[in-house]
Amino acid sequence: MTLRATFLGTSGAVPTTRRAPSAVMVHREGERFLFDCGEGTQRQMMRFNTGFDVSHVFLTHLHGDHVLGLPGLLQTWDFQDRTDSLAIHCPPGSRRQLQDLITAGGHDTAFPVRIHEVTPGTVALEGEAFEIRAFETEHRTTSQGYALIEDDRKGRFMREKAEKELEIPPGRRTGSSTPASRSNSTTAGLSSPTRSSATRGPAARWCTPATPDPSTRPSRSPRSRTC
Repeated sequence: MTLRATFLGTSGAVPTTRRAPSAVMVHREGERFLFDCGEGTQRQMMRFNTGFDVSHVFLTHLHGDHVLGLPGLLQTWDFQDRTDSLAIHCPPGSRRQLQDLITAGGHDTAFPVRIHEVTPGTVALEGEAFEIRAFETEHRTTSQGYALIEDDRKGRFMREKAEKELEIPPGRRTGSSTPASRSNSTTAGLSSPTRSSATRGPAARWCTPATPDPSTRPSRSPRSRTC
């Protein structure tokens, strides 16, 4: 599974000569997700060769350093004759402001743009084997963060590498256990007792023949048994 995050912008409210305002591109298994879209984001996308095939944009809040790159990016997509729809996810109560921002330049896109208000604690996007969930954050305005959460899945144990490079001895944990001895084997829940094994109940004791002792021969019969 391929997962790559490209930090397109890490500056604060004001861009610098080396840093652009907030924007992060996440590339997962052929899908691209854009988180925030500050001023100059599309230029950073060209610079770092992230590609423009984005189907979902997630906005944390509507401060300028997080959204001012969105109108220009939408217009560029329109110039590229985009036809696929775009979903923009934003905090609750910000749909109208976002619509005003998108149409501020008097340009209407030819492709569908859907705006989804997402409440913290709910799933913004549910994909195959993953989800993107909104969570609450503290800021001067209504804001939220987003977490990309992968479904639980089993890992792959590299037995040969573990045994040769890490020198982990074969055993049940590595899937290469050796045959157990008879004294430790268990079959269908019944243990195979030995003379030294502990048993349950007084009726299940093992008895061993007594060894005659010359000093005690007169007081104990050699044929007696002790338990």
